[in-house]
Amino acid sequence: MTHPPTDAPATAPPPWTAAGPRAGLRLGRAWPRSERHVLLEWRRPDGGTVAGQWFADRAELLDALGATGGAASADTSAGVLLQPGGADRRLRRLAELARTGELLVHRPERRAVLRTAGGYLKAVRPSRLADLLARTERAAGHAAGFTVPVRLGHDERLGTALFSTVPGRTLFALGADPATAPGDLARAWLRAGRALAALHAAPAEGLPAHTAADEHAVALRWAGHAWRFGLLPRPDPASLPAAPEPGPVRLIHRDLHDKQLLTGDAAAPGLVDLDTLAAGDPALDVANLLVHLELRAAQGLLTGGRAELARTAFLGGLAPDEATLARAGGYAAATRLRLAAVYAFRPRWCALARRLQAEALRPMGGGGAPA
Repeated sequence: MTHPPTDAPATAPPPWTAAGPRAGLRLGRAWPRSERHVLLEWRRPDGGTVAGQWFADRAELLDALGATGGAASADTSAGVLLQPGGADRRLRRLAELARTGELLVHRPERRAVLRTAGGYLKAVRPSRLADLLARTERAAGHAAGFTVPVRLGHDERLGTALFSTVPGRTLFALGADPATAPGDLARAWLRAGRALAALHAAPAEGLPAHTAADEHAVALRWAGHAWRFGLLPRPDPASLPAAPEPGPVRLIHRDLHDKQLLTGDAAAPGLVDLDTLAAGDPALDVANLLVHLELRAAQGLLTGGRAELARTAFLGGLAPDEATLARAGGYAAATRLRLAAVYAFRPRWCALARRLQAEALRPMGGGGAPA
């Protein structure tokens, strides 16, 4: 099977989509690994998910099928391997673990997250567990202002680590719920802004650096995948956003959005997915969170008025200086470009992804934080 041409039109469906309807599944999202390999997540009619992979090379597909075994199956005409119930050739015990908990995330051969009676169980390849433990321990010691997951135990043989549950609802769920009173929404975002200010003021020693150039490269890498698979129109290179202006180095989350912030208890709001904590520019966190508010409004998951309420409350709690707000405008363009590519790999949001890319390519005027 051949992979799609470099300049395939944005309306051409990627090759892996044909496998879903034949298996009674709907594609939810995909993560490109290369031009010839994509990780997949399918939706079942009952709301559950099935992991999978697309291979441009039929021999690689059949090799993966034979090594995965169990409940795995292949649609060779579409180049797709389906991996229900945690079937995985590298996360060897995942299928067994999935019978004792709810499999929430399964990125084949890389990682998985399960909800269990004792907390959230993360599974990686056993050879990667030491790195996971080191990163989460280091991150937990830096997350000032937030309630964060606590590691309860781990199993080196299985490649798993168990973490405590962080109380509260995500700010995504809070905003999307029409029953949430405006005052409650504003208070939650105000507290999140204050907690993020404390995080940005905490020491960043020992954390990996993430520069403005790094963030720009991430956005272009994602966009390149979407262009090569024909999911977004390839723009004139001259229209691409420039790398953001570098700023002061502080402790940052690096991938902050409304699904990782929780209302928490009276002591502090919650923060999850700490693996990305880094030493970088706080303006990146500001831009990422505010652009996600734009995205939720565009998705129809948050009204424009509630998005503006959340934005105002968050900035009120964070109290960023003018220089940070100005740099956030530069990061916002890179964030929009990255999110356009990410959502282009989610069929439900293809049209929105094209609008996001157009917004990212629009010339900036006046700087400042994203509106």
